[in-house]
Parts: sequence; C-alpha cells; structure tokens
Amino acid sequence: MSNIKAILIDKKSLALQILCAVLILAACFINKSLVLIAGIVSMAYIFSGAKWEQKFAFFMFILSFSPIFRLNKDQTSLFIFLRLAVVISYVFQQKGKFSFTFITLLISFAAYSLILSSIYKTEYLTSLVNIVLWCMIGYIIAVTLEIETVTPVLKSLVNGVILTGIIGFFINELPPLAEEVGVLFIYAEDGALVYRYAALWVDPNYYTVLLVASLWSMYFEYNKKRVVFLEFVTRCLLVTFIGTMTMSKSCILMFIVFWLYVVIAKNDIKLASKVTMVFVMIFAVIFFLYKNPYWISDMFYRFGSSKEEITAQTITTGRSKLWNEYLMRMLDDFSWIFGHGLKSTLYLINGVLKGSHNTYIQMIFNFGILGTLLYISIFRNIFVNAKAKITKNSIVNRKKKKIGKLALLSLLATLFFLDGIYIEMYYYMIPLTFVYILDDDETSEFE
Repeated sequence: MSNIKAILIDKKSLALQILCAVLILAACFINKSLVLIAGIVSMAYIFSGAKWEQKFAFFMFILSFSPIFRLNKDQTSLFIFLRLAVVISYVFQQKGKFSFTFITLLISFAAYSLILSSIYKTEYLTSLVNIVLWCMIGYIIAVTLEIETVTPVLKSLVNGVILTGIIGFFINELPPLAEEVGVLFIYAEDGALVYRYAALWVDPNYYTVLLVASLWSMYFEYNKKRVVFLEFVTRCLLVTFIGTMTMSKSCILMFIVFWLYVVIAKNDIKLASKVTMVFVMIFAVIFFLYKNPYWISDMFYRFGSSKEEITAQTITTGRSKLWNEYLMRMLDDFSWIFGHGLKSTLYLINGVLKGSHNTYIQMIFNFGILGTLLYISIFRNIFVNAKAKITKNSIVNRKKKKIGKLALLSLLATLFFLDGIYIEMYYYMIPLTFVYILDDDETSEFE
C-alpha cells in the first residue's frame, strides 16, 4: 500500500477521542466541570497543526457524544464551540477561503430567514446560527477531503456510533446518564409504554441518520479495500443490531435496502462470503428476538400490520395526516411562496405541537419556494466547489459513481420521513457523498 498513513486514524487523534469520550461520560457521574476539560482539549486539537482528515476524524467521533457534551441538561451542547473552531481554523490557520458565491448565498438565506422569522415571531436565532455553521463545515468537508484522505473520518464516525450505541444499551441501568440524556417511550399495541432506544440521543429519528451514514461509510471503505471483509461485516452487523432497537421505520427500510444491495447486487463479494453473511444475520436475528421477544409485535403495530384496517396513515405512523394538514395549510394561506420562518414546522395541530416529519414539506413550510431555492443552491454550490477541487487535485481515475449516488439517494430517502433541516449529520454526510460521487472508482491506489 502506498501512503498508508492517509487511511489510518492518527494515534494522537485516537487517544484524544477516547480521552474526551471518557471525560464527557464521567461528567454525568462525577463532576460537570469535566465537560469543560473535554471542551478545552477538543478545541486545542482542532486549532493544532494536525491534518484536516484527522481533525474531522476527531470531530465526527465526538459528534456522537454531542447530546451530553454540556454543563447541564438545560444548556446548549458545547459542541457548538467545536463547530466554531473548525470554521475559524479553516479561515485563519489554513488560510482557506469560502467562494464568493457560497458566502453570498449563505448571507442571502440568513437575511431572508431573519426577516421571515421576525415577521412570524418564531424562535429562529439558535437554529439559524446552527444551519450557517453546519453549511460552512459541510463546505470545508467538501473542499478539504478527498478519496485518499477520507478514511479516518468515516472510521471515526462509525466508531463513535457503535461505542455510544453499546453504552446506550445500559442507559436504564445508569440513572445519572439516563437523567442527562432523557428517554423516549411510545405506546405498544397493548397500551403499555415501550422504551424507544436512541443511544445518547433523545430522538431516535436523529440517531437514524448516524446509523444509515455509518453503514454506507463502512461500505465506502470496503469498496476501496481499506477494510477487510470480516471488519466490514462485523461493524455493519453491529450498526444494524443497534438500529433495529430504535424501532424507526425509515432506519429499518434503509437497512433493508443496504443489505439487499450488498448481498444481491455486489458482485465482487464471493458467494461463500454472502452465504456466511446471511447465516450470521439469521443467527443475530434469532438472538435479538430471544432477548427482545416483543419487538416483532411492537414493530408490526408501528407499521400498522396488526390493525383492523391498513391505511397510509397507519403505515406512516400518522405522518400522512400531518403531510396533508401542512399542505392544506400552505395552499390556504399561500405560505408556500414565502414560508413561515425557521422552526415554524412546530405549529398547533389538534392542540398538540407537531413537526411535519417530511423535510421537503418542512422546507416549503419554513422557507417558501423562494427560500427553498436559496437553501438548495447552497448545497449545489458546495457540490460545484468540491468538483472544482477534485478536478484540479485528484490523481485517481474516476469511472464509476454508483456507490456515492446510492448513498446520497438513501440519505435523501430518509429525509422523506424526518424533519431534516435541523439534523446536523445531513450537512456533513451529503458533502461526503459528493466527494465519492465526483471521485469514485471501483479500484483504488491503496489496493
């Protein structure tokens, strides 16, 4: 292998990842000031002279711990300072530049959102700051990372997801951690409350994005032959096992798509390996059901299969009714033209605050057609700048792009069931798929 260091997680980055994770977790049990130490260490590393792939490897790992990376439950996560550090380091340390078009689009979108949100008096400031930072970091990811350097980032992302996933299994036995995270319960078919697993996240739907991203990240690495078959299957099965606990429909549907592609469509995996995968999955399913005997009936209840009448509403867990109400509201007041402002998806429906649970409807409801065009243009510009960078610097032969496209389609499909505008991971994973779409090849110089 040539340039083997480019595909490894730096020892310093790995050590600091573990140190900060331990400090963040220990803060829940010992003293909250430990979170400040983790924050100082994190900031110091981002501002260090480390390579960008190692900085982003650290950043992606800590992202899985961000829900509890705070001084108390009522405060904003200190992870926001890590986002600021990434942007400041890019501009002042690396002397990196954002394109004029990108900045113009971002400022125009921010100004439009501010005006609209001020008119409708929505709580917009924190959300707007987050979106601006997420977009800027997405841009930095797209223009600094390449196929040759993305491996540490993807592996660290998966490591963080699996580690927090395992910790999440014991959350009910760890009261201080459970109190810090908060847990979500849903009603099962018999009316009993069932714990909705989400690792260290309160909302399983947010966690779903990390899980789907982790599966495709491992496939990217296996496709480039940077992980062996056993590591690929083991990590993917762990992520799948963790994901099924969320009882998220979109998560499970995306998992099915992923595994069907791997087992059926992926031709370079030997038949014996595919058979082994299937048997391991069957064994894992049996073991899982043995430990969670009510999971099937609870999932059937969520999919509407145990009800007297199966309708669009039961299949989508009530989402189709929400979609219809949002669409009718926009048609009635013509808000589809200008929108209602940031966070306005949480509006009163039958006395209960409900989001749209559909990012595409959410965009129109929040921003209107005009704001949505600005919003989409930001991502288009990120793609354009990633393309310009790769065309200028890349040395590998670019032939096949289907893996990156399939991963992007999977992410866009999950957006159909989630309020994705305010889910941070989308702003990072979409630019990462751009890197693969633009620079993807079935072979690699690392073989």
